[in-house]
Amino acid sequence: MAPGNDKYRLLMENLPDAFAYHKIVTDSEGEPVDYIFLDVNPAFEKMTGLSRYEILNKRVREIMPELKNSSFDWIGAYGKVALTGENASFESYSEQLKRWYKVTAYSDEPGYFAAIFSDITAQKKLVKAEASLEENKPRLKQDITDRKRAEEELIKQEALLQKIFDLLPVGLWFADKKGALLRGNPEGIRIWGAEPQVGQNEYGVFKAKRLPSGEEVAPHDWALAHSINKGVTVADEMLEIEDFNGQKKIILNYTAPVVDDKGMIQGAIVVNQDITDRKVAEQKLRESEYKLNQILSNMMEVFWLRSADNKEMLYISPSYEKVWGRTCQSIYENPDTFMESVLDEYKPLVATEFERYKKKGLFELEYPIARPDGSVRWVWARSFPVKDGHGNIIHHTGIAVDITERIEAEQTLKESETRNKALLDAIPDYMFVFNREGEFLDYKANGSLLLPPEEFMYKKASQVLPPHLARLTLDRLKKVFKTGQIEQYEYQEEITNELRHFESRLVPCGEDKALAIVRDITDRKQAEGRFQALVENMPVMVDAFDEIGLILFWNKECERLTGYSAEEIVGNSDALESLYPDKEYREKILREIERRGFDWRELELDVTCKDGSVKTIAFSNISSKVSIPGWHTWAIGVDITERKQAEEALRRREEEFRALAENSPDMVVRFDKDLRHLYVNPALEKEVGIPRQEFIGRTNEDFDIPAKHLMFRNRTLKEVFNSGQEKEVYFNYTLSSRQKHYHARVVPEFASDGTVETVLAITRDITSIKEMEAA
Repeated sequence: MAPGNDKYRLLMENLPDAFAYHKIVTDSEGEPVDYIFLDVNPAFEKMTGLSRYEILNKRVREIMPELKNSSFDWIGAYGKVALTGENASFESYSEQLKRWYKVTAYSDEPGYFAAIFSDITAQKKLVKAEASLEENKPRLKQDITDRKRAEEELIKQEALLQKIFDLLPVGLWFADKKGALLRGNPEGIRIWGAEPQVGQNEYGVFKAKRLPSGEEVAPHDWALAHSINKGVTVADEMLEIEDFNGQKKIILNYTAPVVDDKGMIQGAIVVNQDITDRKVAEQKLRESEYKLNQILSNMMEVFWLRSADNKEMLYISPSYEKVWGRTCQSIYENPDTFMESVLDEYKPLVATEFERYKKKGLFELEYPIARPDGSVRWVWARSFPVKDGHGNIIHHTGIAVDITERIEAEQTLKESETRNKALLDAIPDYMFVFNREGEFLDYKANGSLLLPPEEFMYKKASQVLPPHLARLTLDRLKKVFKTGQIEQYEYQEEITNELRHFESRLVPCGEDKALAIVRDITDRKQAEGRFQALVENMPVMVDAFDEIGLILFWNKECERLTGYSAEEIVGNSDALESLYPDKEYREKILREIERRGFDWRELELDVTCKDGSVKTIAFSNISSKVSIPGWHTWAIGVDITERKQAEEALRRREEEFRALAENSPDMVVRFDKDLRHLYVNPALEKEVGIPRQEFIGRTNEDFDIPAKHLMFRNRTLKEVFNSGQEKEVYFNYTLSSRQKHYHARVVPEFASDGTVETVLAITRDITSIKEMEAA
């Protein structure tokens, strides 16, 4: 195959496959170690990218030094063809050229060989692709199925989003990138009274003023225009609007631009929240607080508010300084001043009453206090808890009246036995008095006894009670007489084929007696058993945690409010990050819980729901009140809004006033400008013998009152209405053939605009004092 042959040259030059002619190079032992390029055709140059002028008469190791690292022995294969004359055909991959080749090699004379290369890379890839396709057919089929399912799920999600859009309790609007309103949800249409689909140049159809400035919103100055034109987000803009039906409303306005991946504005969303009712409630709350403060500031009684845990004084009326002789600031700084001021010999009695209060919810007692100047005053005090709609204590309120004059007039103190008897008569429990030997000395029962008195009176407990209960009772009696401390225990007995649960409190009474207060707590125990079953379906959120903060329980209300199922939350270490995505906010929550201590209440948290919305939940940890086995802590949460908070606060203020007036020993009456009775407390009803509902809406002229007294009363009321000044009067009146003496304070109650709206008359019966003074 001489290179100079014209036919050979013509064939080689036009051959579509790569062609190369070589001379083999051997070592001293005749082994092939290299080969030299003698000729190549254009197809070879194109295939390899090597120019014939660069490679002719050069060794392959010089041209391709990396050939020595090839996984295929090209020199050996070609050497065998050149030295033996045997033709060879094989497929091989060239790492240098990154291609697959089918090679046909032959020798026309010893020491020389020719090679024809066919690029089969495409065929190899096709074969590989076919094999891969066959191998992945099941997966591809599954991918198609999954895609169809995803499309179906997407349709469901879109339907769900549309439903959410329609049910959102806030107005939601969408605008395109030019600011044209496209659509609004039902709440948005309700707020505005229409669904105007207008562009920026038509924003003038909306009428609004910014609050509190009262500045009218110009068409070009709407928050939506700023979001579209400048890309800004406007949050919590308070507006007074006039809807398309002419009604005025107060809303919170929020707008934000919608941008694509490149930051280009594609449109905007607008959120409107109608807070008209909330604002009205807040105004009523302010007016109610103003009136309540006027009443408290002018009361002769001492009124106070303490925190739910009874550790903090929230409010004390100014009359405290007159009765206790101490500043109001001193009791704010040290709430225990109440107990410290009690005379030492009465402190145990007050402490016992306070313990009863924690269980029964009512404190009512007369006791002496020592003032800083050494004088002693007697007070009558009453306290009770104030609860929310769910029965949770939110604070404690109380009232105290200075009764020193009455006590001094009587000139004697009641014996402690009398007070104890009054206390016993007020408690609806079984009570027994034991001596040191465990004998029954006395009893009191508001219900039927299991044994007639003659079968247990003056007998030992071991002779009357079942053996196990007798041993328990005698053991606790020994502790009471030894320590002087109250002993409390529970037990159960089968009575008339029914298992009943009881709680017994042994209280020392002097050195040789102990009082046993026995209460049937069967209902409470049964309620505790039902509690666990009720928790799951309670209409409030209930969640529980282990010691490391992992959520153990997530009830149905939690699922409904947040959108997260129990399967997604319970046992999930990332659950708190989903509910409170902001790390700093989570740390703030932990700090607040640590600050409040274990028994925290009404902790308001912003919970991020599954759909991205945020709800404010008021959580209360009640683990210390009700212990659930396996739960380290558990809490209840209530979904609250600002409107509900305002309405709840207003209701509480009204309840506090009612509680104060209803329990006051003085007569309290409120009059309107026409001198009609608006409110009458039980004390007046008791004094005059007329049902208080008969007073409401009527004036003094409607009752059988002597003319001079009628003129005096009406003149006093009118003077206070006209002057706005408090008036203090003394008067007497014959009631049931007895001359009665009264001291009254007539106090104006102002509206928020400063005018006198109502008048409050607080009247005290001082007949006893006057009679003793006369004697």
